[in-house]
Amino acid sequence: MKLLEIKTYLLISKKPTKLKRNRIIEIFDDVENFKYYHNRKQNLNNIEDLMMD
Repeated sequence: MKLLEIKTYLLISKKPTKLKRNRIIEIFDDVENFKYYHNRKQNLNNIEDLMMD
């Protein structure tokens, strides 16, 4: 299972979680935009200094 599939499943699942699903969907407008954003190639150069080894 791909990471996006896992994230999407967690977002649309009805199982109890601490994840604030409604807030996440609100940020992305809908689940399809969430998928689109996480499917595109990300430029991580701007946050490289925040990443842990």
